[in-house]
Amino acid sequence: METRLHDSRTMLCFVLLRELVGGFVRELEHAWTTANSALGARELIVDISGLTHVDAAGRELLFRMR
Repeated sequence: METRLHDSRTMLCFVLLRELVGGFVRELEHAWTTANSALGARELIVDISGLTHVDAAGRELLFRMR
């Protein structure tokens, strides 16, 4: 998986690319947890339009992030 991060005064956006599987799920969960603690009033956006495959653990994490 490749993750791009766009950070501004009003929002923080994770752009997820390729596959969200295996160890990448844990990496994203850690990044998400860390980002949530620093968001303040900013909106968190997760762009999944670049994902080509998501395993069961990845789907569960995306559901929790929603």
